[in-house]
Amino acid sequence: MPWFKKLGMAISLVLIILAGIVYGIAQTMPSETRGKWVNIAIGLLIGGLVSAAIIAGAEFIQGLGTQALPSAPGGAAVPPAS
Repeated sequence: MPWFKKLGMAISLVLIILAGIVYGIAQTMPSETRGKWVNIAIGLLIGGLVSAAIIAGAEFIQGLGTQALPSAPGGAAVPPAS
């Protein structure tokens, strides 16, 4: 697995864990500030899930792109993904 894929998955995991921590802290807040903290937690969770989905599907997306455009401009072949 390439280093950037490992790094991306680690960042996604940190975002998801941080979302859980922020949500847990939000439950201890008074009701007027709880909504703000819950919104932050949901944003962190969605960011972590979307980034994980993009990173997990990156090779598939790249494969679709190379099938749709088999050669680069000027006739040079597109190198295969490694």
